[in-house]
Amino acid sequence: LAQACIQRFSSKRLGSLPRVSQRPIQVNTVSMSKSLMVSTLAAALLTAVTGDTVLTADMFSSLGSAGSALSLVQLHSEVIGTRQRSNATCDASNLRIDLSRSTSEYTDLGDKGMHFRGVTEVDGKPVDLVVTPVGEYRPHTQKRNRLDGDFGIINVHSNAKVELKFSFRSQDTNDLVEVDPFYFSFHDIDAGKLPIEMVTVMNFTEYYVTPGHKMFISSDGVKTSFTSAPGHSEDRPDSLSDLTKSENGNAVTVLYPKTAHFRVFLDVIGGFTGRNFVFSGGSIIC
Repeated sequence: LAQACIQRFSSKRLGSLPRVSQRPIQVNTVSMSKSLMVSTLAAALLTAVTGDTVLTADMFSSLGSAGSALSLVQLHSEVIGTRQRSNATCDASNLRIDLSRSTSEYTDLGDKGMHFRGVTEVDGKPVDLVVTPVGEYRPHTQKRNRLDGDFGIINVHSNAKVELKFSFRSQDTNDLVEVDPFYFSFHDIDAGKLPIEMVTVMNFTEYYVTPGHKMFISSDGVKTSFTSAPGHSEDRPDSLSDLTKSENGNAVTVLYPKTAHFRVFLDVIGGFTGRNFVFSGGSIIC
């Protein structure tokens, strides 16, 4: 059944994608374990439904003997080209969102949200950044939500997804305030085997990743997702001013247009523990 799905769905999609080898896919289903056969079938179906992925023999080799969820998500997230990807230089005229100058309040992400005070100014007046969940939010270890130097950290439970609204509000009146175009970055998008981290953004102008980055990137034309590849704890940055090549390889900078708020989806796939999502108002290209 897996073999039939592979041949049917891959042959339908290969013609329009010249960067993918068009040789027939051969999978030895006789030697497959049951879990690998199920993963292979699921991958074929994901390809047919989403249109984000093309099945190739090389991708199937990455599934390994167990057909792990990690490899399956990597397979699903691989895309041919990303129209938003750029290696442009930093534009110093963009607004600076500086978490390091702020203080944080209400880090439980409850009704009042996670509050970062004084991250920037508009017309000489202080502006706060308020992060609130849209719908259910499930942390694994809520006390890990915090401000840590240049970075904000939000913890999400395994097999959970949260939509977050980042709003800019006047420190004096709490009214929404539009801010000029600005950079916002997500760091340490990595994993061992499980769980897997996924950060999804939308309504942005451009995103920036470094050459040789270690993430899987997919887009449906509206939302763009950055999925973790295997990493290590040392990929988590300590300072925006001293980012290493490895730390930049697990990070993405997003340029947002003038706005008063933006939304981000954080997703933890598989595993039994939570993951910390790390963000900053800086840029990996500055």
